[in-house]
Amino acid sequence: MQLSIVMPVYNEGEVIDDTVRQVELAIQIPHELLIIYDMDEDTTVPVVKKLQQKFPQVKLVKNIHGKGALNALKTGLKEAKGETICVMMADLTDDPKVLNKLAAHYLNKFCPELPVSVFTSLLVYPPMTPPILSVFIQKYF
Repeated sequence: MQLSIVMPVYNEGEVIDDTVRQVELAIQIPHELLIIYDMDEDTTVPVVKKLQQKFPQVKLVKNIHGKGALNALKTGLKEAKGETICVMMADLTDDPKVLNKLAAHYLNKFCPELPVSVFTSLLVYPPMTPPILSVFIQKYF
């Protein structure tokens, strides 16, 4: 299974280095990380260009549908090459470690004959309990 991680960004220059490194350290399955930005002046772009030297699976993709997170997601879904797609925020509100568990859940529970599944993690952190995860959305192309 190839996983595409779609990550919309807007001036995330201060946090994107840590985010990419944590994602790349956590993910144990074949994947691509698509970082979707709106404008060339976005502070995220130069940081990601440097990171691409170390992490070739990280791809910068310019939003082709107009500004905003929703349009960035549309662009990311269109550009994703993986058979499974995950939407993840750039500020690490989603723990990248859950992606391996979500992928395993997908492989064990979902119908493999479906062409593409889009899934995203939902994390809830009440005190002293583990995260609650796995919101799955089927997407047909």
